[in-house]
Amino acid sequence: MGADNRFKEVVDGLFDVYEKETKKKLNPIFGGDDAAMIKRLLKNLPEETVDRLVESFRIFLTSPDRFHGTQIGTKPVRYWATRINEFLPEKDVDFKKAYVKMLKKED
Repeated sequence: MGADNRFKEVVDGLFDVYEKETKKKLNPIFGGDDAAMIKRLLKNLPEETVDRLVESFRIFLTSPDRFHGTQIGTKPVRYWATRINEFLPEKDVDFKKAYVKMLKKED
């Protein structure tokens, strides 16, 4: 399987969000293990969009949870990637599409 096309967009988005939210650069603490975690995350979540993934990182960075806050300055990408489900924004459900899909299954 080839490289995921979303990788560069996600990484660029994480760098942008980190700098905007923390007023610091992510580059000094972003390493190969972080890149590997993102690749694994993308492989495990093929249906997720770049926007939702980047938004989930923003949600993590702005979390009021004090423990999350302690992770922001050390290995924020790795921490976020291992707990992605906790930070994903709610999905908008297209009920009409879901209903049509349900009807097709019943046939």
